[in-house]
Amino acid sequence: DCSMRDGGYLTNWYYNKEHARACYTATKECGIKYCEIGFRRTEHSNGPWFYTPESLITETFGDIVTPECNLTLMVQMGTFTIDDFVPRSESLVSMIRVLVAYHCKDNDDTVLDTELMKDTVEMCKKLKALGYDVCINIGRIDKVHEENIKNICDIVKDAPIKYLYIADTYGNLGIYKMRNIIATIKNYYTGHLGFHAHDNLKNASVKSIDALYNGADIVDVTFGGVGRGSGNAKSEYVLAHLK
Repeated sequence: DCSMRDGGYLTNWYYNKEHARACYTATKECGIKYCEIGFRRTEHSNGPWFYTPESLITETFGDIVTPECNLTLMVQMGTFTIDDFVPRSESLVSMIRVLVAYHCKDNDDTVLDTELMKDTVEMCKKLKALGYDVCINIGRIDKVHEENIKNICDIVKDAPIKYLYIADTYGNLGIYKMRNIIATIKNYYTGHLGFHAHDNLKNASVKSIDALYNGADIVDVTFGGVGRGSGNAKSEYVLAHLK
């Protein structure tokens, strides 16, 4: 569940304690394994869930978090350092998702920034050494050519990650294009795959359900589809289908 983190684009990452606790509780009661509560950034701008200090996490969730529903943060390469994190043993957060939002070099989508990808893997190793589960999220997956998908998979194949996520950042993937991208990744990558949909074509929920039938191991949802731009896959629709 990404309701607080992706929904933060609509609230400037301002949530009161009651709202945050209600979101986590609902996520847990739905049987969802992860609740992503915000970003972690070096710069303390926007609302507090844009950078999500440890003190805020402890104050908000300290008496309700359980292993049945793990707290997650997202970070974006270039906006944080490893010094922004405490060891896992000192935090209620269990998983960090490392976003590569712009993976091209010199604004040319045909050229993969291989150094950025390698730096991402190294950052994942540092986060893993602190005790966190780690994911890599590849944004703008529709812009990644097949050869570059192969190169990404080759670079991250030995990264200590729980999931390799692909994000339909602009919400313009149709079902068949999504299936083709997932199939291409599965040709080159043997680890677990995640999918994050946006709803510009009003198919985010359908895409997410379809992704689970066609190679994805985990998908992102938000309550009511709240999220950046047109929103995300709706928790209600995806959960009802799975039920």
